[in-house]
Amino acid sequence: TAAAAVVIAVAFIEPWAHPGPRPTVEAPVLASTETGRAETATLILTDGSRVTLGAMSAVEATFTAKARAVRLVRGAAFFEVAEDPTRPFTVQSGSFKATVIGTTFEIRTAPDVVRLAVAEGSVRASYPLIAGGRAQNMRISETLVAGQRVAAMPDEGLGEVRPVRPGSVVAF
Repeated sequence: TAAAAVVIAVAFIEPWAHPGPRPTVEAPVLASTETGRAETATLILTDGSRVTLGAMSAVEATFTAKARAVRLVRGAAFFEVAEDPTRPFTVQSGSFKATVIGTTFEIRTAPDVVRLAVAEGSVRASYPLIAGGRAQNMRISETLVAGQRVAAMPDEGLGEVRPVRPGSVVAF
């Protein structure tokens, strides 16, 4: 029929109408959650990673084909990160940044401090260099392994890496 002829014609013409590969645009996958007083919540992300929030906490996550990024808006969160060497998993809290491939750790925020403790694996923590009481345009980084913790403060920068019992770093 005439309709079938149009469909066949379009099928044969279409490849020449747009030479070369079609551009692909991947929309980021977004997720967010927050908790109230005396409330906890677990957010399961598209890659299988889990984020458990403590009370009065909030997170926002943005995943793309190349990156997995979470912003800890406030409070505390325990992360169980699914391993994916092609897409690092980053957590940002203010100026503090943690980058991992696959591990378990927690980050706790307060107005003047961010604390990171590692239960399994390793986490790369970074924070602006503080000189003369001011953040510089350079970052200091430390790689922490299971059983280590670090704190970062706006007036002091990234502190000394200290021991912590891995069993004490648990979801809420």
